[in-house]
Amino acid sequence: MRQGTSIGTICRSGFSRECLAHSRLKPLLQIVSVKAISLFLVSVLLLAACSPQEADKPPFDEASITNVWHKAKLRGVAFRAIGQEPGWLLEITDGTEIMLSTDYGQNVNSYAYVDPVIYQEQRRTLYIITDEEIEIEILGQPCQDVMSGEEFAVSVTIRISDKELKGCGRALY
Repeated sequence: MRQGTSIGTICRSGFSRECLAHSRLKPLLQIVSVKAISLFLVSVLLLAACSPQEADKPPFDEASITNVWHKAKLRGVAFRAIGQEPGWLLEITDGTEIMLSTDYGQNVNSYAYVDPVIYQEQRRTLYIITDEEIEIEILGQPCQDVMSGEEFAVSVTIRISDKELKGCGRALY
């Protein structure tokens, strides 16, 4: 066959060996193509039948989640922070409440949500609960938990009357 010409061009131009070979192979190629496509579709259907179905999955159970940060997020907590010595925990649910657990969970208090004062240039957010003399300062600077070594995006300082608690936190959404 000449370079640059197709079988179709040769077959239209006359009777040649390439044209005969092409005319004999064409039906065979069509059969092979149909069989290959059929085999592929059957394989896909078999694989789909073997894969687990949605009905086989157990219903979602929040108790199966072990990550406390994820559980807090599912409860609607927008910001969570932790600190050590003594152990404390802070959870802020936007528009609802501020929960503060201190002394390793011995004292748990919930306060009405207060709008924060935000200083964008300083990357600083301040929550002031005036009735209880509590100030929560969130600074946009990296922090590392002293017990676990876990890295956090922000550092947190909580001032309660004459005590100061330091720790780390992150926004949950």
